[in-house]
Amino acid sequence: MKTDYCFANINDHCIDDLINMETKTGVYSKKSIPELQKDNPTAKVMKISEWSQIRHNRQNTPVQWAESTAANYDYALGCLPPIAYNGSGFLIGEPYDHDALTGKPRFTAHIMRGDKFFKSDRPMTIERFTKGPLL
Repeated sequence: MKTDYCFANINDHCIDDLINMETKTGVYSKKSIPELQKDNPTAKVMKISEWSQIRHNRQNTPVQWAESTAANYDYALGCLPPIAYNGSGFLIGEPYDHDALTGKPRFTAHIMRGDKFFKSDRPMTIERFTKGPLL
């Protein structure tokens, strides 16, 4: 069975269920659409491609940088080997999540500028991190 539809809330980070449009039921839950709606009243049936595009757009808003500390920077640098390092910052070596449209892994970023340290408010791809400028 091929399904192009899902049941999801566009403000959530994940899809509740895939929808079998022949039976109008959840692929995994086996619940009817009204039953799914009762469980999550703000969700709706939509194309997976639509949900992926909306999620992708939300994931790729401009990065904001929160001031951090040297101790947090050092801890993050030491917790896993960085996946990317540019001399003044790095991406933690394990993906935080993946881009909903492209599937590319996204990583938490830390940078330093002079004697100040910053952490990204959202994860980013390696390509975004290396294309600069970051702050």
